[in-house]
Amino acid sequence: MNKVDLVSGWNTLWGGVSDSFSGLSKVLAVIGVAIIVFSLVSHFWQRRRGGAMGGAGNLAVPLIIGALFAGPEVVIPLFLKLAEFIINVVIGLVSSF
Repeated sequence: MNKVDLVSGWNTLWGGVSDSFSGLSKVLAVIGVAIIVFSLVSHFWQRRRGGAMGGAGNLAVPLIIGALFAGPEVVIPLFLKLAEFIINVVIGLVSSF
């Protein structure tokens, strides 16, 4: 049975990009952490003032974007591993029929 492998492709791509631009990982990490901190501070500030009626839903998108920026070596491979698992299960179920 062939297994789908998305992570090795990402690692190859990210390795080439990060080798070409030496400080890219640090810049992305700073931007990601800034997005996370800004979104958390603004969310809690709005809640303090009686706003932020959207709840945690308004907070989820900036946190995900910040996490993707802050840790592309970790976060994206985790999502790809999950996608690999789902794809391989579906392929296994389809091929068993």
